[in-house]
Amino acid sequence: MADYDELRASIYLVRDYAKAEREYGEYARSGNDGALRRAGDMLCALFGKLEDDQQFWTALRRAAADGLERIESLDEVLGQLRNMQGGRGNHSRRIGPCS
Repeated sequence: MADYDELRASIYLVRDYAKAEREYGEYARSGNDGALRRAGDMLCALFGKLEDDQQFWTALRRAAADGLERIESLDEVLGQLRNMQGGRGNHSRRIGPCS
């Protein structure tokens, strides 16, 4: 299994988003425009930080590539199972396509 420490280092995404969500919740409950502005400011700062977080984007690309490799391996195994099943006759249940 791949090591995703680079993604774990980006926990600030969850933390900062949760803060903005609390401010938005305050606005939704009270109509306090200041809370809405604070939520917007927090999200803008968060997105700016995220845009510059090359470690996060590199780790995300790596995780996506790892996932694709796993899907390809699974497709290969399923293909082998389908081939093995073909020799057993029609009494076996067919394995559907993997998407």
